[in-house]
This record gives sequence, structure tokens and C-alpha cells, in this order.
Amino acid sequence: MLTPGSVLQNGTVLASGSYDNTIRLWRVSDGKLLRVLRGHTEGVKFVTFSPDGTMLATASFDNTVRLWEITES
Repeated sequence: MLTPGSVLQNGTVLASGSYDNTIRLWRVSDGKLLRVLRGHTEGVKFVTFSPDGTMLATASFDNTVRLWEITES
């Protein structure tokens, strides 16, 4: 199930989608912004990590789904 925010299984990274068309990756331990992902043309409504934590799937009001490769920051 996709959710508006998704935490990587090891609990180190949180992904959040926004109505400003971006996805933000946050370090859970201290809330530091790690990265901003851009590519959707309308607000992001769902985000979720793959089970192995290497990919992030996002869905937007622009009727697209995007897959992002996630690497260590």
C-alpha cells in the first residue's frame, strides 16, 4: 500500500511527497534534509520504498508514476 510518507525499513530515511511537485528524503535520526527529487509536474500524492530500499516509487496528480534509484547520501 502506498502512503503519503514512507520510512525505509531500516528506519534511517523518510520520504515525503508534496504539493510543490517534489519528493524530499530526510534522515530520521536528526531530521536533516538529504535530497530533493524533482520530476513530477503536479503534486505528489503517494510515495513508497521498494522492499530492499534501493528504489522509491512516487505517484502524482499529473497521472504519472516514477521510479527513483536511491543511493546513500
